[in-house]
Amino acid sequence: FRVCVSDVAFLHLLCDNLLLASSCNGSPGVEEVRWMRPVFPGDRLSATAEVQAARPLRSRPGLGMVTLVATVRNQDGLPVMTSRNAILFAKKDIAA
Repeated sequence: FRVCVSDVAFLHLLCDNLLLASSCNGSPGVEEVRWMRPVFPGDRLSATAEVQAARPLRSRPGLGMVTLVATVRNQDGLPVMTSRNAILFAKKDIAA
C-alpha cells in the first residue's frame, strides 16, 4: 500500500522556483491538470514550464496574462503530470 502525493508538490515547485521571485499578481485559475502516473513519497520530481501565450490586459494596463504549460517528471524522466494555467504578471517598463 502506497499513498499518492497530491498536486501540492507541483505547486511547491512552481512557487519556489518561479512565482515568488517574479512580479506575479495572482491567477484566474488552473485551466487543465492531467495526471499520467502516480507520484509517491520518496519520488524525486522536476518540472519545466513553457510560455504558451502572453498578452496585455486591456482592463489593467500594468498587467499581462501569461499562459504556462508545465510538465512534471519523476526520477526516471517520465512525465507524471501536465498543467496549463494563466498567471498575471506586472509588465516591465521598457525604455524606448
